[in-house]
Amino acid sequence: MRFFTLLALLTLVCALLSSGDATRPAKPQLLVVRGIKAKGFQAPSEDKNASAYVSMTRASRQWSTSHINAYHKRDFDSGIAPTYAIQQAQSWYVNLTIAGKEYPLLLDTGSSDTWIASEGFQCLDLHSAAPIAEADCAFGPLYSPDKEFKPIANENFNITYGGGEFLTGTFGNAQVTLGGISVIQQIAAVTGAGWDGDKISSGMMGFAYPSLTFAFNGTEPQNDVPANQIPYNPLFTTLYKSGKISPVFSLAISRPFTNSGSCMSGKSYKARPADGYLALGGLPPVATTGHWATSPIQYVALGPGYVDGSLPYPQYQFYTITPDSLLYKDSHKTKYRANQWSPLPNPANSSQVQVMLDSGTTLNYLPTEMSYALAALYEPPAVWNDKLGAFSVDCNAKSPDFAVKISGVDFPVDKRDMILDDNTGNGTCIAGNSDGMNYPPYILGDVFMKNALVVFDVGAGELRFRSRGTY
Repeated sequence: MRFFTLLALLTLVCALLSSGDATRPAKPQLLVVRGIKAKGFQAPSEDKNASAYVSMTRASRQWSTSHINAYHKRDFDSGIAPTYAIQQAQSWYVNLTIAGKEYPLLLDTGSSDTWIASEGFQCLDLHSAAPIAEADCAFGPLYSPDKEFKPIANENFNITYGGGEFLTGTFGNAQVTLGGISVIQQIAAVTGAGWDGDKISSGMMGFAYPSLTFAFNGTEPQNDVPANQIPYNPLFTTLYKSGKISPVFSLAISRPFTNSGSCMSGKSYKARPADGYLALGGLPPVATTGHWATSPIQYVALGPGYVDGSLPYPQYQFYTITPDSLLYKDSHKTKYRANQWSPLPNPANSSQVQVMLDSGTTLNYLPTEMSYALAALYEPPAVWNDKLGAFSVDCNAKSPDFAVKISGVDFPVDKRDMILDDNTGNGTCIAGNSDGMNYPPYILGDVFMKNALVVFDVGAGELRFRSRGTY
């Protein structure tokens, strides 16, 4: 399997599989929209601390190479949820409360649906879609829809992720609680799953835009087509439209802390601090330094483009920006070739690419030419590994300097984030930047996000960044 995470590069609305396969869901088809600057609906939110946060616990698990993803575990209470990384895989999940019970869900800024595996679901083989043992899907606690779950008639859930995982199920409305905030939310109860789980998380919580939701008219997934897709408000959209928070959230994803004391926001912690925070409606309690950088969220030339049934129609999908440049030794000399979907046919410089900020991806995925140029700068050089779908590198190699320039501000990536355990159990490592081939938008994953506080100001249609400094 490739090293791409199942969360990041969604297989968005693709062609149907053969009509003879009634078990595996249909895949909706790609549509092209313009990669242009989008607009928000209000002035930027004030950069102030969110009202509360909840501590997290840390899990431990050896992950297969197909799951070296960027998940988080969070124990939400009221507004901010600290996170702890699961080994070097840096997997985070949040606890969503339904009917008084907490379900750990993977937090993903690269998708939009909130779904939970239901009791009695059918686990399916990822390749053949043949039924296999329920335990093979490796979900955490399963959901038992009860009277709190109000089914939505004649509507089904159907999604396929970039890693090949696929899910089908039913939709309903239920009262859910996240960060101490309760709303009525449309969620999917999964009844069929081709999934390679972590034995911890029960599903996923997508924080991207409504255009990336995957609800369809009808009850037969094999009949789903793009024309039958029904956008709805995902959880974050519901939270701010309810008036309970401002239309902004922020992420401070941290590398694992040592057992020694650490300092956050000027406070000394004897116990190990959280490995990250999600803040709803404001900023988390982490120290930052330097200048703020602001970049408009852009439309992308990828994915569904519907608005009120109109196709194609540019709208927000992913949290996508175009940095000034990617900086490394001789980066100005690197030339890359993008495919026809590129929103930047004439970039300002040779290292300017459109990227999405994706908490559901561990690595940074860059154009082929850039990723190989960076790999060659390790001492000794990193080498492409087909089995892992990543660059293998000596765990003791010297990492190159790498930074992302956004709105005139440089955001260096700490050298500790440039080499990660590959989780094969062999004591081998991978490089923090990988080959995104020639398919923009590219990805800034957790390797980058550990180094900056990222503010997702949906109201203003912009992302704001500030350095985390050295911690």
